[in-house]
Amino acid sequence: MIPLKQLDWPTHLKMGSFPFILGASTLLVGMLWGPLGLPPIETIMVYFKQWFALYGLWAVAICAFIEAIFMLGFYLPGSMAILAGVVVYAEDPVGLTRLLITCWAAFMLAAVVNYYMGQQGFYRILNWLGAEQAIVQAQNWFTKFGKVTFIVAAFHPNYLAMATVTAGTAQMPLKTVLFWCGLGMAISGPILGFISLYFARSIMQGQAGHYMFWLFVTLFFIWALFAIAHSAYQEHMQKA
Repeated sequence: MIPLKQLDWPTHLKMGSFPFILGASTLLVGMLWGPLGLPPIETIMVYFKQWFALYGLWAVAICAFIEAIFMLGFYLPGSMAILAGVVVYAEDPVGLTRLLITCWAAFMLAAVVNYYMGQQGFYRILNWLGAEQAIVQAQNWFTKFGKVTFIVAAFHPNYLAMATVTAGTAQMPLKTVLFWCGLGMAISGPILGFISLYFARSIMQGQAGHYMFWLFVTLFFIWALFAIAHSAYQEHMQKA
């Protein structure tokens, strides 16, 4: 057991600095919102929905793609952009369907990139983020669960990325990998979509501005803590 004080905490804290700054900035803006006389969140959402109709799907596609890239998603999660899209399209079935298709396509494209990262060994350039340890962990999943690993991992794109890269290192056929990834997302997508939709509709009822404000502040700080803890855990595993 390595004492916590021997870990490289300055480096780990840097991993969480970006989301921490976002959270602190959001908190500061929220505290000054009333005194500055800014419009209510419901009014802003009307303009945001108009903007999202023009550019939002491209933004979600990019964020979802980054979210699903091996190791990067742990530190640059695109889930918040996807959640914002669900909030915007909560009462628009057509828009919500387009959003889900966009996310599915971005995740599948990322799966191809992850597969070749594993097959060609390019994942090693991310060893400083703990790539090697992630591969070992995913290999253990395949040993225990076989291809069912793809279905379970599909409930979070970061874990699906780990499984896909590992499949590439094992030279599993790409068609097989994409089939199981697609099957996994076909199962997890509706479940996660329903949960997100329910959550989004709850936000938009009543004190929408209040709930959204604390939601994003909380998510930003959780993101920061997770990034720090994950970085520290990877160093601990390397030195153990």
